[in-house]
Amino acid sequence: MQVLTIRNGEARLERRKLSEMMSSVSSEASDLRSREGFRESTVPIQVVLISYTAEGPVPYRICFFSPGSYQYVEMERETYEALISGTELHTHNTYELSLVREGTLFQRIETERHLYPKGSCFLLNRNVRHNEEYDSPFCTATLSLSEEYLKQTLREEFPGWDMANEMCGKGTDLGQFLSAELNSADTGRKSYIDFIPSGDSAEVSGMFDSIALTLLDPGPGSVFLVKSLLCRLLSLLTHKDLFSTVPVELGTAAEGRTFAEIAGIMEETKGRIGRQELSDRLHYSGNYLNRITRKYTGMNLTGYSNSVSMRYAASMLLNTDLTAAEIAEELSFSNRRYFYREFEKAYGTTPRRYRSDHVKQKT
Repeated sequence: MQVLTIRNGEARLERRKLSEMMSSVSSEASDLRSREGFRESTVPIQVVLISYTAEGPVPYRICFFSPGSYQYVEMERETYEALISGTELHTHNTYELSLVREGTLFQRIETERHLYPKGSCFLLNRNVRHNEEYDSPFCTATLSLSEEYLKQTLREEFPGWDMANEMCGKGTDLGQFLSAELNSADTGRKSYIDFIPSGDSAEVSGMFDSIALTLLDPGPGSVFLVKSLLCRLLSLLTHKDLFSTVPVELGTAAEGRTFAEIAGIMEETKGRIGRQELSDRLHYSGNYLNRITRKYTGMNLTGYSNSVSMRYAASMLLNTDLTAAEIAEELSFSNRRYFYREFEKAYGTTPRRYRSDHVKQKT
């Protein structure tokens, strides 16, 4: 496949195999790390453009725009088919706002299959499992936003003005969604909004372009400009002459609270808690807790706990001088070989290589 990368003003064009692309895409280009059922963005804001056509030798094209960085990837049919054959329902550590610019997108959201025509949008919170289906040609623009960035933009950056509550005061579904996400202690909610077009979405599409270009070529005041464009984009989505909205809440409130408790304990213990101990603390059977965890993450309890542990391990590799062996001991892994295997499964590389690659990036 062809890969064009522009970072810090320097351009590089390469041909890569799929395996090379998957192992390096997170650290070198798209700022996205992927592991079983979960994709982790390492940047606060990113625009991703995807184009798919059912015909031709190059059916799949994708562009990543993040602060000061751009990557364009072309995938030949053989490479593309190998990529999508292994796709699965997944969640992100970011909020995802997507616009269908051309064609029709089929999206699997949890157990339902949704059809999004040209001009439609959807906003997913971080717990909703989803996956694109490549059945018909489409072109999409997706804005990926971290929780911290969203909070800064809508509240903290402008003291005394809370855009989420302002929109909520107008009785909009988007305002209520944002207010619940940013103010609620329920971290296990699975919710999203469909925006059904009732007018011309050209201005909305233009907002995605403006944000992407500002990220690519930042200048004085660009940080504030991007946040201003984001606020304008969110405001447009509340205009009834442009969109009607359908908010969706998945799972019961009780299940959401239970998963929030599971997630809280996992963070408290850095993932180092067994199924029986978790069952004893929450007074639910291990089978029930396993089912709830799978419903909200796509992973069983063991997989989820390991994913939390590996996230802490990755953070310690980048932010401390501890060796991999010391980190394994710090996280109570008695079997060092198992720790290394789980880390490589999560990040596609060894702990030593992971640290050295990120040190090179900083340099």
